[in-house]
Amino acid sequence: MTPGISIPLGRRISEILHEKGISPNAFSQRIGMGKDTFYSCIKGDRYIKPSELALMASKLNLTSDRILQRDNEKEFLEVRSLLERKVNIQRALELAQHLFQSALGWTEKFDLLNDIGTAYHHLKDYEQAHRAWVAALPYAEKIHSAYGEYERLFRITKNLIISYTQRNDFAKLTQILAEMEPSFENSNPDYAGALSYSHAMVALKLGDKELCRDKLYQQLRFNQMMNVTRAVGIAHHNVSYIEYLLGNYEVARSHSEKAMDLLIDFPDLYFESVKDFVRILWHLDQFDLAKEKVVTSLESVEQFNLPEARAKLLVLKALTHNDATSAESIFSIGGLDEKLYLLACHFLLDFCRTANDAEGLLRYYKIMKRYDKSPLSVWEGI
Repeated sequence: MTPGISIPLGRRISEILHEKGISPNAFSQRIGMGKDTFYSCIKGDRYIKPSELALMASKLNLTSDRILQRDNEKEFLEVRSLLERKVNIQRALELAQHLFQSALGWTEKFDLLNDIGTAYHHLKDYEQAHRAWVAALPYAEKIHSAYGEYERLFRITKNLIISYTQRNDFAKLTQILAEMEPSFENSNPDYAGALSYSHAMVALKLGDKELCRDKLYQQLRFNQMMNVTRAVGIAHHNVSYIEYLLGNYEVARSHSEKAMDLLIDFPDLYFESVKDFVRILWHLDQFDLAKEKVVTSLESVEQFNLPEARAKLLVLKALTHNDATSAESIFSIGGLDEKLYLLACHFLLDFCRTANDAEGLLRYYKIMKRYDKSPLSVWEGI
């Protein structure tokens, strides 16, 4: 195996031959090895002796260490360490760029281009990150086609999802996802499910809720193949959400109930599914059941250190019980997403307006100013 990136030696030699435009047949003759024996070497079925490797290297005008990547192992591992720890990223970038100049074969070039893109992304140079990842994609496709390896193709697809999203180029992202999906359908269902979810979110961003639903059901099927409780629960929750958006509240309720059952041992996800379940019940005019679920869930959430989940449930209690005290309690919870404080402010402003409470309106207006730089756009005044 090649140090650092674990490329089988036979595959490494095969990639170098391909890059240099040398056929295995021609090279076997050049080194005086039988064709079948050499094919066994590059397929990994036969051990390559050090003397044989030295001869192969000399015929390729390389060293054995270059083929084995021992000549740059230390620098390569340093790049990986810096990127993983997210420290001294500029050095990681410069090292990766230097190593790329002598890179050979699809796999070595892919790994370094992917690292270069990751370094640029950490440095917030998103355009250069995107270019590096786009350049890496054809190598990942060739690796997949030649060796049936999915991991690198999945890795670069995830990175391109990030970069195309940052560029708001959802049309191109949709095209890439559509092209990639067939490659993953018969692979690890984890990869296929993640790709289906990404495609669903892009479709939702583009306003195509029907396509989003199709892809989320596809994710559910892949996650069920994994037979991992958490993953299946998340997929049911996702399907419930899109069915809710499409107005199919009974179907949404069914999937939401399944999600809660499966996610009961994952409190952060469970309470998120509870929030959506209450919203579904409200649309089904199941008001008493919705109120009861909010109250019991608020009691349960106190057992966990989940401030955001608690705050969301307090918002729901304020809305379902017309309870100003619950909304007011949100301000005592620190470190929340500002949107939650704004939701509490909006509820309390409406509550005070209905009660003709001018003093309360002014108080909550001032609180809202801390979180919203343009509060007049959402507040009608006293």
